[in-house]
Amino acid sequence: MLARNTPWPFWRGRPLSFLALVDCAEIAPFDDSGQLPKSGLLNFFYEADGQEPGFDPDPALSEGWRLIFTDAGEAVECPAPDGALVFPEHPLRPVPALPVVGSQEKAGYLPVRPWDDDDDDDEGGSLPHSELPSAVENRLQLLESRVNPDQEPPWQPDGPLHKVGGWPDSLHDDPLWWRAQLGSSGFHAWHIEDGDSRMHQAWQAGPSWRLLLQLDSDPAMEQPDQEASWVWGDGGRLYFVIRADALKAGDFSQVWLCAETH
Repeated sequence: MLARNTPWPFWRGRPLSFLALVDCAEIAPFDDSGQLPKSGLLNFFYEADGQEPGFDPDPALSEGWRLIFTDAGEAVECPAPDGALVFPEHPLRPVPALPVVGSQEKAGYLPVRPWDDDDDDDEGGSLPHSELPSAVENRLQLLESRVNPDQEPPWQPDGPLHKVGGWPDSLHDDPLWWRAQLGSSGFHAWHIEDGDSRMHQAWQAGPSWRLLLQLDSDPAMEQPDQEASWVWGDGGRLYFVIRADALKAGDFSQVWLCAETH
């Protein structure tokens, strides 16, 4: 659903695939943070065929996804151009859920740097609590008081975990925020050595990032007549994230994509 005369996003001469439409007006009653727009439509696009962007954190691939915001009063249905993968419609309704406090919640807020050893010495281990913003520390304490991070959360449904906002359900121990921070700053995360100051700066930027949309691999989205399917990597997930300042400004051109696989 794009505004009239808005061009369909392309990358490397091919149309991106439309993945999801989020109606902000439907999400607003559940958005306790108040950070999402109260109305409007979020259109998420991705290079769903080769699936190189996101899995490879090369910032040169950043045109391989797109988020286009459309005012609800200006939105018109746009058919996908030839060459785009088209997936079946699968309407979902929002259901509130308490976020899980686990490694992503804690590591995303600086407790351990990725190059630190397990040894609790002067050179490694946790960062001082004084480096945590007070608002972040208070939120961590609140969430930790509600949830046991070692307990399987009974409120999470069986099957794919699609999510708007909240905390990402990461498949790995390292938080995806630092990859987003490095990539959006023009650095390839795989080319940063342990101990590099840029890694430390990216780690510290964790609290500034927000999850917009998490898309899980989902067999309900299979399209029998095309080779590509709604399976990200080897049954992984896509995470569209954005910095809080860009979200507040409504600058959705700053969205970043991280992808994880098993």
